[in-house]
Order: sequence, then C-alpha cells, then structure tokens
Amino acid sequence: MMADDAAFAIAIERILSDRTWREQLGKNARQRVEAHFRWDGVAAQLSQLYEELLGKSASHKQPAIA
Repeated sequence: MMADDAAFAIAIERILSDRTWREQLGKNARQRVEAHFRWDGVAAQLSQLYEELLGKSASHKQPAIA
C-alpha cells in the first residue's frame, strides 16, 4: 500500500508542477468525457450493446418443434 501512496504523491506533484502536462491531461479528459458520455455517444453505445445482445439471444434460441 505504501508504494501506491508514494506513486500517487509523485503523480500529484507532477500534475501540480508541470502546467503543460496538466493542461494536456485536462484536454484529454474532456475529449474522453465528450466522446463517451454525451447523449449521442451514450445512445450509440447502448444501440451497439442492444444489437450485440439481440444477436446473442437469436443465436441461442432453440428451433421450434412443429
């Protein structure tokens, strides 16, 4: 656990002391949030998930006995 604490402290120190890197982290984080959590992105992800689940469901159905 101490190694994690030390790594966390080093990372925080780097963020606080390196303005260019801090700004790049912020820019990347914003792009990620906009890509994954805007409504159109969430809707696209849900659509893909539903299509995948429906495809799995259809392939697992037993043939009907006539």
